[in-house]
Amino acid sequence: MVYVSSILTMSTNKINNNNMNLTKIYSELQQIDEFHANFNPTSESKARMRELIALIPISKYDRVR
Repeated sequence: MVYVSSILTMSTNKINNNNMNLTKIYSELQQIDEFHANFNPTSESKARMRELIALIPISKYDRVR
């Protein structure tokens, strides 16, 4: 249950975009994915996942034409 509360705490924290590097973003996304695999996804965890995905930069070469 500590794991669940830590995921929910992370989902409610607003982290400044300037201090969040890609490693931290991907690490938190992995934790949220594991949470979704083990428990029912919450609206907060889904919102946090969308927020983190929006922080990932997309190069012009990654876009599908």
